[in-house]
Amino acid sequence: MRLWSVESADLIREFEFEQSEGVGTGRGPRVNCVAMQGNETIASGSSNLGGSHIIRLWDAKTGQALKEIESPKGGVNAMSFLPGGRQLLTGGRSTKRGFTQDGRDLSSKEFRDSVQLWNVESGKCLVQFNGVANPASGDSRSVNDVTVSSDGRLISTAERGGTIEIYDTYTGDRISSLRHAGEVHAVKFSGDGRRFVSLGTDLTALVWDINEIREQQK
Repeated sequence: MRLWSVESADLIREFEFEQSEGVGTGRGPRVNCVAMQGNETIASGSSNLGGSHIIRLWDAKTGQALKEIESPKGGVNAMSFLPGGRQLLTGGRSTKRGFTQDGRDLSSKEFRDSVQLWNVESGKCLVQFNGVANPASGDSRSVNDVTVSSDGRLISTAERGGTIEIYDTYTGDRISSLRHAGEVHAVKFSGDGRRFVSLGTDLTALVWDINEIREQQK
């Protein structure tokens, strides 16, 4: 993992992983996503050869690893710091197969560990956000991207199943579920938090108004 200067395009620093974590001989782990808080802290989501998935926090100035958080089995595909940098939002993949002891199909249950809010200092999960399975598979949920509003009160997810989920950050309540015609790859709030844009494989970029969405839910 490398940190670059935007102005000069020079390499500023490399961040070292243990070779024993590698996904192949002589390689380090696979880094799936990164996020940066100011000029001080970097977060990374990686997968290693043993099948574990790790969220790491790094000192951007020294390159030193500060903390490790073991993430869900499905790993982390996207992450974003909340304003202030004390919480980190992550999105990834979760899978449920088989049946419960009373015969209920697990694939019909909501997936709680695909999207999580973490306390950066303690490494504890603060909130899990319910979501539904990808209709194409029925037994998994995969989140491609996450975004946080400028005031930190709302989050939105881009999902492989074609949905965009909007949540209250601190209660975990789902406010709305929107759709693209295909898989959603990216979401991003505007600077004032009143709108957000989504990008999908249906070759469209859609702009959504948060106030209009709230009115429709009344």
